[in-house]
Amino acid sequence: ENYCEVGVSVDTGRQPRPNCVKAELILGVSHYEPVCNDPNRTHCELVILVDPKGSVPAMIVNGLMGSRTKFYQQIRDKINAL
Repeated sequence: ENYCEVGVSVDTGRQPRPNCVKAELILGVSHYEPVCNDPNRTHCELVILVDPKGSVPAMIVNGLMGSRTKFYQQIRDKINAL
């Protein structure tokens, strides 16, 4: 059986800590479905739309840069192999 959760930001009235930016979750969807032939496993898919209010967390930047660097390296290796 498939299961979905949908979420948005909720204003709690709390102010962010100093030097922090409070992002807004515009929409978040989590989709869960069983893995065929294995009742102990679940496939999870998460899609989020976030407004970081001008501040992109270092974790995201570092993750994207690491992936991008690896991708460019693969392209360079293929070009050099030609």
